[in-house]
Amino acid sequence: MKTETIIARDAERIVVEAVGPELGKLTVNEIARRLAVNRSTLSRAFRSRSPWMTLQKLLEINKMAEFNILIGDKKAKTVKEALEILDISDPSHFTKKYKARFKKTPGEFCRYCKKLVKGRKKREKKERK
Repeated sequence: MKTETIIARDAERIVVEAVGPELGKLTVNEIARRLAVNRSTLSRAFRSRSPWMTLQKLLEINKMAEFNILIGDKKAKTVKEALEILDISDPSHFTKKYKARFKKTPGEFCRYCKKLVKGRKKREKKERK
């Protein structure tokens, strides 16, 4: 039988290593299934390792971080495209959670990134002259 420490470590590894659509589809229930434990055992194990962080919150943070990377690295040009890459099934829920964390909607962040890139290109053009 796995100890709570091992279960929590393995759950965290699954979340951290997931990218793209795999991360978008990842849920606490799916992690419990992969680790062959029930959801209650998984939640208790994770809480004992990180009392300040739930597994659900870690999933949400990683999805938001992956979204920011997709937009920032220009792997996705629009919010819709980034959410499709991440295979986010409920964009309005994602937007609500994103805004609560960053005080901006995903669209506002996307526009901000485009402004930064545009400003950087202008500066580089001036420097070459």
